[in-house]
Amino acid sequence: MKTRPEGATPSLILVIALALGLLAGFLGIHSPVTSNAVETYLLPIFFLGIGVELRHELSLGHLSRPKLVLVPTFAAIAGVVVPAILFCATTGSFTLAASIPTATDLTLGLAVLMLVRSAATSRIRAKFLALATVDDVIGLIFVGLAIRGSVPTTLIACLLGLLIPGIKRFARPIEWLSDFLVVPVFGLVAAMELTGTSPSGLNTLVLAAVLLRPVGKFLGIGVVGAIFERRLGSPQHARDWAFIGILGGIGFTVSVLLAQVIYARDSGALSASVLATLLATAVSTLAYLFFATRSARRGHLSAK
Repeated sequence: MKTRPEGATPSLILVIALALGLLAGFLGIHSPVTSNAVETYLLPIFFLGIGVELRHELSLGHLSRPKLVLVPTFAAIAGVVVPAILFCATTGSFTLAASIPTATDLTLGLAVLMLVRSAATSRIRAKFLALATVDDVIGLIFVGLAIRGSVPTTLIACLLGLLIPGIKRFARPIEWLSDFLVVPVFGLVAAMELTGTSPSGLNTLVLAAVLLRPVGKFLGIGVVGAIFERRLGSPQHARDWAFIGILGGIGFTVSVLLAQVIYARDSGALSASVLATLLATAVSTLAYLFFATRSARRGHLSAK
């Protein structure tokens, strides 16, 4: 089931939406749609797509083969734990806010992955999909903990995508709606609200803590994934996890949603979280493109 758009187009549309949102915010133009409205009426489509992807991975993908489940599962868990520890160590407090830098964005990660193709791309893609699926499940747990008092519509949508047997026939329109409508609108509104806080009003501790996300993801996913790959998988492919660890630093939708819910009454911390998430994603993207391009060139030269 290869339905998700994997080129640069979804990422490009999101970048344009973010740029327009920042520009509109600086010009004092307020969004006619609130982030709460987007969370209530649009984001469930995104999480419905996560449910469909999870169903596919569990039935036909990497996670459907017991021998291949353990490595991405351990890597995903470590990729959540290490950034959370760094967040707590930086801020000096142990709160649910530590979940903000832990979610990996599957769509953006796949888009960046496919920008540099090599002999290892398909192998890395399968492992990244498996890891991101486990990461999504953990992210849903955090969302459920953050939205207390009622069952969030995002969780209900994900369960529908996971449990309804015939929904896979609608996978393509769901993913296209998510990638080309839901996520760009979500980014546009988040960017417009981000400019409402002056630089002096940003929570610098939260900014620094979330900015450590690429480091935490690389240590958690890259190092732990390589260790378990050597012990339980294919030792010759342990190096793949270094690239997956870099991709793990790419995050947006779930991280920003968690920030909006957890810091709903703290604009300085919210803006710092969103800004740091965007910067961390940019750093991870550039790092992946640099190292992947370098590796692909070496592979090409050695093939000659």
